[in-house]
Amino acid sequence: MRRLLSIVVLSIFVFSNFSCISSTAESDEKRISIFFSVLNIGDDLTVGDNTIQVSDFKFTLTRFNLYAENDVVLQSTGDVGGFIFAYTDEISVQRLILDVGLGFSDIENFTGYEIFFEPVGNNANIGDAEFFGDGENFSQVIKGTVNEIDFVFKSSLVFEKFYEITGVQLTDREESLVVSLSIDLEKVFADESGNFLDPTVPENEALIMQRIQQNLIADFGSESVF
Repeated sequence: MRRLLSIVVLSIFVFSNFSCISSTAESDEKRISIFFSVLNIGDDLTVGDNTIQVSDFKFTLTRFNLYAENDVVLQSTGDVGGFIFAYTDEISVQRLILDVGLGFSDIENFTGYEIFFEPVGNNANIGDAEFFGDGENFSQVIKGTVNEIDFVFKSSLVFEKFYEITGVQLTDREESLVVSLSIDLEKVFADESGNFLDPTVPENEALIMQRIQQNLIADFGSESVF
């Protein structure tokens, strides 16, 4: 039978797109550190006769699950209401989004990581107004230019995605499970046949979000971040 545990975010710093969430942990407590990066942001991407350049790419996760050995499931909790994954063309390295203690020291093997990609609630404790709208909130915001004309793409579509974790073991006291989420923009604005998915065309919203779901990848490792 599965054991359900909570990952409690104790200290919250979510005042801008460039904030991370962290908690104070005991020295022998296992931790999770989540990073995010966007490839080809700020670059001119050519798809057919069109050129797109993205300056801002951000989305929200309302929660995540972490699966461990012996049917243990850890679920994120806390007063945040959502986690902002934001990246701009002024950033060139992985961004630390979350670093938090897991509340135990005896579990070494992790088997899966599951994300819930959806709009935050109206009472979410996040500081980015672009995720809130009149009558609906948003899960994805992308800003840039298409053929040198400014655009803002927003979507409220939702999805869940499960990533299998293999070959990662936390044996040392101060090790963290490191999750590196990334996406390559070259794979977002073209369909599988290479046709341009113009973010200014409302009918392309579902296809663009499908491409994001398919190409949001995760790599896993273990290391001390201190």
